[in-house]
Amino acid sequence: MVDLKKLQKEIYQNKVDKGFNVTDVNKEFCLTYGEVAEAYEAWRKKKDNFSDKLHVIILKEKNMHLLRAYSYFIINVIEKQ
Repeated sequence: MVDLKKLQKEIYQNKVDKGFNVTDVNKEFCLTYGEVAEAYEAWRKKKDNFSDKLHVIILKEKNMHLLRAYSYFIINVIEKQ
């Protein structure tokens, strides 16, 4: 079983280490939306860079398991506001 609290801490530390946003949830949703929109546009237009765009979304948080933990990070930030 995945330890979501541990993954949440890893994601948070990774973002802090890289100077990424850790306080502005609105910005986080906007950036994520932008990445997904680019991937969708590449897929819709059957561009060669679709896999690259999708890869950026996945790699941004290391892997898909971390994306689930990342949602807990966002919820945690919202709850603290």
